[in-house]
Amino acid sequence: MLRTGPGPWPAAAFRCAAAATLASALARAVRAALQPDGIVVVQSNGAAANQSVFHLHFHIIPRWSGVTLRPHGEGGMADAGDLAVLAKDIAAMIA
Repeated sequence: MLRTGPGPWPAAAFRCAAAATLASALARAVRAALQPDGIVVVQSNGAAANQSVFHLHFHIIPRWSGVTLRPHGEGGMADAGDLAVLAKDIAAMIA
């Protein structure tokens, strides 16, 4: 985990680049496994940007046309069993 305070700016550039490279690879795996219409990759900085965990991390959000994206943190957690199935499907796409 790359702890950066309220944003990535104090982190070394090579660490941010490595994290972005991994996020890109995971986004490709999500696209291959779930076949969404699109993908949103988000990296928020600071409480005003709805960041609630203050280290560098990315949200990889598969999107389907016609399905409304709810604000971050609303709607509760998904079912753990459903998430385990998705994780297995996504992991299978990482080569």
